[in-house]
Amino acid sequence: MRLAVNGLSALRLLRILRSQGTAIMALPRCNVVVPDPAPGARWTKRRVDKSALAQIDPAWATVGLNVAVPTAAARIQSTFAKNTVYQRGLPEGAFLDLGEGLCCAGPELVFLEMSRLMLRSVRCMLGHELCGTFTRNADDPRLGDVSMGIAPATSVGRIRDFLAGCDNVLGLTQARDVLDCVADNAWSPMEALIASLMSLGISDYGYMLGPLVLNPRNDLAGPLLAKGSRGSRVPDIQIAGTPVGINYDGRGHLDFSEVDQAFAAGDERALRAAERDMREKVLDDLRRDRELAACGLVILPITSEDVITPGGLDAVMALAVSAVERFSDKDVSWTHRMLEGEGLRRKRQRLIWSLYPWEKADAYAREMAAKESRIYQQAKTDAASIRW
Repeated sequence: MRLAVNGLSALRLLRILRSQGTAIMALPRCNVVVPDPAPGARWTKRRVDKSALAQIDPAWATVGLNVAVPTAAARIQSTFAKNTVYQRGLPEGAFLDLGEGLCCAGPELVFLEMSRLMLRSVRCMLGHELCGTFTRNADDPRLGDVSMGIAPATSVGRIRDFLAGCDNVLGLTQARDVLDCVADNAWSPMEALIASLMSLGISDYGYMLGPLVLNPRNDLAGPLLAKGSRGSRVPDIQIAGTPVGINYDGRGHLDFSEVDQAFAAGDERALRAAERDMREKVLDDLRRDRELAACGLVILPITSEDVITPGGLDAVMALAVSAVERFSDKDVSWTHRMLEGEGLRRKRQRLIWSLYPWEKADAYAREMAAKESRIYQQAKTDAASIRW
């Protein structure tokens, strides 16, 4: 059997493969292939269930299947397949060869294809995921377990080169439009969320503080090392060209559940061990902050409460803007003006809630999508009324 998967199905496959530790950038590349159900004569769901696709993703049939074909005549005539014809326009090696006749759209093509389906803020976060060291859960991208500490699937440079080699492909404008807001080396979904908002423009309710550098390693000088400091420290986000950065400390960073459990169980030894571990984390945070300060960096902490509380992230960004003005020549006048707008602040918070990993996010996401659709339809109506 020979099959090329793309779109949402390819994104799902990439997430599964990355969560299993597959080095995506090391996989061989290929072009779109003509689908072939051999040894069968026609495509059936049962036959696909025996393929390499089903070995990687047994649940493929519950979410549908996006397939890529090189010509209209090669389309799979079956209800389970949604075909995309790529007769021309893609550069060489747009697909990954997964073996046993299965091909998957490469991460660069997936970014391009998703760019025409996702809100700008969401495709910015997807870019951070593909170029970062984490991947979301294929079954539940918003609330499912996240795989972290893995190799990136691609890089901003690779995506940029890929888009430069494309010609008249759907989503190309949207993909190029947001790529400048994406940075390599994001370590977590929340880091990607904050970095996206910091980079996006005012029209997308962002802070216009990019470009950013994610998780840059700062080596400490000899005298500090002699005093027992670590060899280097890594702030989560640094505003390029400035000494100002952000560190995100989520709820899991200082997790009191072990202390609570030990106390409830009356286990004195476990309680003391949990308390020591908690204090070590606090002390390490304090040492991190002062060692980064010794490197000449102004690193502001952000917590999950800052992100979820109305106006909380705006308050931290106002401090960041103040620090940028004080310690660099970067022009942040537009961000200053944007932070003063109450209406914009409310809209931004609703966008944040639509991106935040919590149960209420879907409702806010639908609201944001509906608003963007209405704006798009109104723009088409206005354009149609103009006589050129």
